[in-house]
Amino acid sequence: MAKNTGKTVALTVLVDELSARGCAIGITSIGRDGEACDVLDETILKPRIHLPAGALVATTRSLLKRSGLRHDELVATPYRNPLGTVTIARMAEAGVVEVAGPSVVAQMKAVIERMLALGAEKVIVDGSINRRCASSPDVTDAVIVATGAILGEDLDAVVRYTVEEIRRLRLPVTPADGVGHGSSDHLVTVAGKRIALPPGFGLTDRTDALKQWRAEHGPFARILLRGAVCEAFLDSVLRACEDDADVRVVATDSSKFYFNRNGVGWYEKRGLHLCVLRDTRLCAITVNPVAPQLRSFDSGAFVARLAAAVPPVAVHDVLHASYPRVAASGHRPAPAFAQDR
Repeated sequence: MAKNTGKTVALTVLVDELSARGCAIGITSIGRDGEACDVLDETILKPRIHLPAGALVATTRSLLKRSGLRHDELVATPYRNPLGTVTIARMAEAGVVEVAGPSVVAQMKAVIERMLALGAEKVIVDGSINRRCASSPDVTDAVIVATGAILGEDLDAVVRYTVEEIRRLRLPVTPADGVGHGSSDHLVTVAGKRIALPPGFGLTDRTDALKQWRAEHGPFARILLRGAVCEAFLDSVLRACEDDADVRVVATDSSKFYFNRNGVGWYEKRGLHLCVLRDTRLCAITVNPVAPQLRSFDSGAFVARLAAAVPPVAVHDVLHASYPRVAASGHRPAPAFAQDR
């Protein structure tokens, strides 16, 4: 959900647990992860990504070389990021690797499929701030959300913010009453009038067009959009409906909705019901009760409060002694220093 929420530590624990079970893993990132220190503040050291021998990784050749580890380059993909060409390699020895994969959804999907074809049983995609596309069910099968004390000055605020983000991730799936997965973008009025919409209709303010259609054809019942749905568009629907909205806005999945100023509940109260065609499977939430150089919360209280607010999702502090895997194996990925996770 933000920098310093413990995402990399959670990833490291997941890699360790899958490896302990003998699972062949692949790993990549939609951003850049595993660097030694924070790119914005070099005084904040960061947890590293430790991969076992035999793991597949999709990162750049320069980062593979920087690791100093023996590896076999298997595929030089046609995809590039700011650090170079994305290469799929198999680690010949265990060690620390920085990971920077493709940043485009279609490219990420292709890289995942290639790693699966090369023998990976599970592929882990490290997400990135403000890059929700990796959570799409078109890209990944499930999502782990990392939250932490960095998100607010007190525990109540952090829990509220996290619950709102989880609600946004778990939007209701709309009934298949004529929508269909093959349907093109369209608007349907209460009277049953169907209006075709051009691609990208949800990217900007459409107040004028929506007001005109509403005046001509009556109130709206449903708007289906295949691409991104931004805040300006949602607000324009409310303006066009003049405080008399009862409209389902349907996206393909929750990663397509982009809004920051207001939450799902805010729109719901005003008659805008945000729905999806495909749900996003949330399999766990991890918490980091420490905000580097700022504050810390009680881990047990953090886990308990959040677990009560988002049932039945599992909530863990993977560095706490109560975490099952830590208690069973004694393995505790060390933070870079006391205030970093």
